Amino acid sequence: TYGSAVGNATDDAGNTYLVNFSRATIVDIEIAITVVVGTGYIGDTALATAIVAACNARFNAGDDVDAFFVAGQAYLQGVARVDAVTVARSGGTPVTTYIEINTREWARFAFADVTVTS
Repeated sequence: TYGSAVGNATDDAGNTYLVNFSRATIVDIEIAITVVVGTGYIGDTALATAIVAACNARFNAGDDVDAFFVAGQAYLQGVARVDAVTVARSGGTPVTTYIEINTREWARFAFADVTVTS
């Protein structure tokens, strides 16, 4: 096996083996989203929190980050439409489509990295 981390793995017969492995690299993702709101809007903070929760639940190691998925998560109480959404690797160039994440990377989303304009 390969990698600098070491752990035990148990096969179907119950035998335990010492194996080396490596963990995926965390990639922090920035989101900027502009929404048009109406009556009963849940607020920018609640919207950002919901987007972060949905994205962290959806994207696994190696999954490309899709800006269209992010936009879809914004249709919560009081959001009439999404006018714009961009995603970017932390400090990278924002895009309106998707960010490629390789098989050894894992996208991570945090409230501090989401900008909501309403």
